[in-house]
Amino acid sequence: MDAVFAALGPRERYQRIQFFVLLAPYLDCTLHVVSFIFIGISIPHKCAVVPYSSLRKAKGTLSGSASKNFHTNLSVTYGACDIKVFNQSEKIYESACVNGYDYAAPKERSFVSEWDLVCDKSALPEVSQTVLVSGMMIGALLFGFLLDMFGRRPLFVVCHVLYFGVAIVTALMPNYASFVCMRFLQGALQQGIGLSSTIMLLELIPTERRALAIQASSLVWPIGLLVQVYVCYLCKDLSWRYIQLVLAGISCYSLIQFRFVEESIRWLSANNKHEEAEKLIEKAAEANGVDPDTALQLYREEQKKLLPNSQDEVKILRNEKSDDNCQGELMPRESLVVSDKVCDPQGDETETTCYPLDTAGEMKFSAFFKNRNIFIITAIVVYTWFSDNFAYVGLIRLSPFLVNDIYLGFVLGFLVEIAAAIVFIILPNQ
Repeated sequence: MDAVFAALGPRERYQRIQFFVLLAPYLDCTLHVVSFIFIGISIPHKCAVVPYSSLRKAKGTLSGSASKNFHTNLSVTYGACDIKVFNQSEKIYESACVNGYDYAAPKERSFVSEWDLVCDKSALPEVSQTVLVSGMMIGALLFGFLLDMFGRRPLFVVCHVLYFGVAIVTALMPNYASFVCMRFLQGALQQGIGLSSTIMLLELIPTERRALAIQASSLVWPIGLLVQVYVCYLCKDLSWRYIQLVLAGISCYSLIQFRFVEESIRWLSANNKHEEAEKLIEKAAEANGVDPDTALQLYREEQKKLLPNSQDEVKILRNEKSDDNCQGELMPRESLVVSDKVCDPQGDETETTCYPLDTAGEMKFSAFFKNRNIFIITAIVVYTWFSDNFAYVGLIRLSPFLVNDIYLGFVLGFLVEIAAAIVFIILPNQ
């Protein structure tokens, strides 16, 4: 397929439009992954003042004599999470914040203060981020299969529109439980967008230049962080719900994005949708102002190489012990269809393993467990994904505390991200 893209012109108008349309969602994905730092900002607080009549000792109400001399003999200290009553120097009563909390800023400034997620509930804001990462994990597993099944473009468009909708609905949630559910959906859909856009970018670019797609995306992420801190700084005196709506509004272009993004030609080819692939090649050639005949001829020749012209071209030695597997010698190919079986090259590409078409997906998935090398590589990648995400979120969460200003701390985190992106751009090319 690289020859087809070379004939279309790797840097022409069609590829540039697709490249930027597919890169744009990386910005959206950034905004909501770390938005909890700003919409869940911790606001200084203390227990709300409680009427004296409501104060209770562990064994009953305060004595009548103490009641009469309340202002002279007793003192009440309102802490962040408790109320203490002293009779001169002796503590005679201690209680939780029975009357709620008083915050140094309006309660609606943060979902933490609005729902009183402090003191014994102080872990819940962090739990919401853990739930989001869990959604990302589920989304990565789910959408990885769906992308191969239904195509890149449908999943990309649907996930992006739903991501926009869920981001808006998140701002309207009445309680913490519903808010956490929306965060889970955001995490899952974020992976649907990220996986589909990354795969489409990789399949759009010739093999020798594929690193460009990941390098470019590594720059968009820190730019998204910078956009987020700027937007949140401008909205710092508004309710967290308004901040969430503003961040969600940045994704509004998802409603018209379907008009510009095209299906992956490689996916169409791999799924025998050759007529659609050829129409897309013609469309790309027209947009680039090149002759489509050359690209179409190369595409058709490429398809002929993937399929045998006759039974004499491929010799298959069936395994007598199993009807589902066979090994033989063949010309190096990506994948062959022989009768009712699919054959994938193994090892040095001189042998192949064949299995029925209706169980092809199952056999390919089982390779993760049957093939030792694939299993080890997969396990390492999964472990790296988990450790990287949790470490990254932890560092992002701590960055505002490096300095007294949360926004300045976030900018420092952005500078570190940019430096890392530059290193990532340089190293793969060495």
